[in-house]
This record gives sequence, structure tokens and C-alpha cells, in this order.
Amino acid sequence: MSANRYGGGATTGTTALTLGEQLVQATLGHEVVAFNYGGHRRVVEPHMIALHGAGEVVLFGYQVGGQSRQGEVPGWRTFVVTEIDGLEDAGRKFEGARGDFNPSGQELVMVFARA
Repeated sequence: MSANRYGGGATTGTTALTLGEQLVQATLGHEVVAFNYGGHRRVVEPHMIALHGAGEVVLFGYQVGGQSRQGEVPGWRTFVVTEIDGLEDAGRKFEGARGDFNPSGQELVMVFARA
């Protein structure tokens, strides 16, 4: 994955990838991503993309850098995908799912990708 892969509308052949598709690729490839969310720049290890029972596609991720209004970094966060902006490849990979990743208790309709 190149550093500019997400910056200007990533493409495969002649088809632009949606934000959700880009996040699925990053999740499956264990690629750290950076994006804007809630007025803050975040650096995140994406662990799962899923459709929540409320009808929103969400990203479960471990935030390893940037800022957060919810608390200290690093830590687990849930992001509504439609509120993510400025997705970029952070230029590094993570090992795989963290041992403490536990989305149980979430009302998930469908899982699109899991690290």
C-alpha cells in the first residue's frame, strides 16, 4: 500500500474504491490508517468493519496516535464510517488482532472484515 493510496480517491483499475472498501482492505491487510474524526486527527489499527443494528457501518479500531476527545490514547474506539474524513495509509502495519479486542455486546448485523 502506498502512502497516497487513500488521499485522492483510491482506484483499482478504473474503479474508485469507496471509503468502506478502503477500510476493509486496510483491516484485512493489517494496515495502520490515519483519518479525521470528531474534529481530531486519529491514527488507528482497524480491527473490524461491521454493520451495526442501528443501520450505521462502524469501524472498531485501536487508536495508537493522534488526539481523542473521549480519553487517553492508546485505546479502543468505535467510529461511524460516514463521519470519517481524509483517510490515509499511515505507512506501517500492525501484527494482527490484539488479544483484548472484544466486540461482544455490540448489536452487529453483519461483519464485513476482521483483522
